[in-house]
Amino acid sequence: MQRLTIQRVLAVDWDRFRTIRLQALQSDPDAFGSTLVEELNQSPSFWKSRLQSDATTLIASFDQQDVGIVTLAPHWEDAESVGIFSVWVTPTARGQGVGDTMMEKCISIAKEQGFLRARLEVGDYNSAAISFYARWGFEPSGHTATLKAPRSHITEHERVLEFFA
Repeated sequence: MQRLTIQRVLAVDWDRFRTIRLQALQSDPDAFGSTLVEELNQSPSFWKSRLQSDATTLIASFDQQDVGIVTLAPHWEDAESVGIFSVWVTPTARGQGVGDTMMEKCISIAKEQGFLRARLEVGDYNSAAISFYARWGFEPSGHTATLKAPRSHITEHERVLEFFA
């Protein structure tokens, strides 16, 4: 049986972070606000700075093979909320508990940091992700958006999980 680990990555891990992030952008391009083209040729300083911010980036691995990524950071509109961003699991690892383990870790970190809720955005087309988040208790907030042009036809909505209701 494969052993799943979740590890916080730091600036020294920038190349590892870059590799899985580009894999995610290539595999599921409409699940992210940025694109493979926008991030492909970024400098090492770009990748390091993303890992030196107030965000926490986690990578999930099966026996040292990276299979998932997620980032959480204080939400830009609400100091009591943590934003959960860029949740992604490789297609070959889906259905094996990776997403659940990453979400459990995210919620644990957010609670430890004193946040009252988690907020995330999910594409309206992504029924598997919507079901996953609903199973974790994330409920629609009523806020909607689109990706930036030329992908403005892709709609998404915000979901919220209250920790201390």
